[in-house]
Amino acid sequence: MAPYRKASKSLSIIVVGGGTAGLACAYALQAAGHRVRVLEKAAGRSTSARDGVLCPPNMTRILNHWGLGSLSPTAPRNRGVHFKLGMNQEIVRSSPFPDDFMRAFGADYLFLTYSDLIDALYDSALKAGVLFQYNATVVTIDPDNARVELAGGEVIEGDIVVAADGVHSLARPLVSESVARHGQSSKYHQASSSISGDLLRVNTELAPFLTATELNIWMGDGYGILGYPIHDRDLYALEITWLGKSTSGEDDICGPFEELSLDATGLKMDELDPKLRALVSLPKVLTHSVFTPQEPPERLVHNSGKLILVGGAAHPSPVYWTHGTALTIEDAATLGALFSHIVSRTQISAFVSAFEDIRLPRCANVIKADVSNLETVVHPRSPSEADQATDSPKPPPPESVPQTSTGWDEVFESNYQAEWEELIAMFDYDANDVSEEWWVTWGSLMQQVAGSSPS
Repeated sequence: MAPYRKASKSLSIIVVGGGTAGLACAYALQAAGHRVRVLEKAAGRSTSARDGVLCPPNMTRILNHWGLGSLSPTAPRNRGVHFKLGMNQEIVRSSPFPDDFMRAFGADYLFLTYSDLIDALYDSALKAGVLFQYNATVVTIDPDNARVELAGGEVIEGDIVVAADGVHSLARPLVSESVARHGQSSKYHQASSSISGDLLRVNTELAPFLTATELNIWMGDGYGILGYPIHDRDLYALEITWLGKSTSGEDDICGPFEELSLDATGLKMDELDPKLRALVSLPKVLTHSVFTPQEPPERLVHNSGKLILVGGAAHPSPVYWTHGTALTIEDAATLGALFSHIVSRTQISAFVSAFEDIRLPRCANVIKADVSNLETVVHPRSPSEADQATDSPKPPPPESVPQTSTGWDEVFESNYQAEWEELIAMFDYDANDVSEEWWVTWGSLMQQVAGSSPS
């Protein structure tokens, strides 16, 4: 069954960028009945990255709607979060996700592998009819005419250009200025890798990491480490974040991605718990990027209504944290659902405005929460803070919360009700439903306007 109805008016849509955002948007729009061409500067799609991707219920729900449920069997389910001290692995607090809590969302929280996600999106887009053009470096974008020029001189024109070319987007300056958050004096270096399960299984102290059912977050003095099993528990994803000083350079936004060694990170290895030190010492090479929190963009759409920002081009976020990829998938689902209803080119400006109205507040709220969590985990700690964290009262660990219908009640009786309410707002969001609600409210008026205008 197709995820969207076929639009009465098929548009020609150019997607700039063939990463997660580009593939997801291309698939959703093609599935909604449009003719999509993806322009990617690389020689081919990237299939080598075996890093992890956190896939919360709001993202899983969309992937299931798109028919990508085949990702689930090899993706371990996340049953909660452990916050630990990096110096001794002591649990500071735990946030369990009981069965009934997750059932209420109608979708699981999964630990995905990046390459598996990319493969699934590419295969779905190709099957739907998306045209891919590689070695296609876009050098100029004419937003008023939905026209792009490639490095070789080729000019391609459509009805809409979707900029999915990341945080250093060629299109972003045409739509919205990047502004560092007020008072922001730090930037966050982020590095990721994955560890072969074979390396962990031969070590009795490290093998339990592969069987973990929770996301582990280790906190330290100016650093944070995320770890979780992926790819049918044959790999372990490791993501390290550490503080650096902010400058005025472009790289402060995020990226570019590059390789570096563990020695080049900001980790103080001698201060880590021996078991954690052994774990993070296993990857030989990590993929590095830089992130500086930005003020929320004022616009996602050019004044012409023919250029749209999505993914990192629209809302830079911490790459490896909870909602970085989820927001990108939500962008795509919103575009697919909205543009499945279009019957005339005269409606384009209204639909892109709807996309902006829907996505701006959602992305701002989610990124604010993600950055707040990042800052809490990574901020510099004095010895007294570490002692205070160790001595503070802790909620029961996940295993003490019954995995029955009473689990929900016990979790919500904790001291973290406000935090859980925020979490529910994040997880329970349904991009397709929100888009359809907009259509129910405004659709009849849109149809009247379309009926009185040429297509």
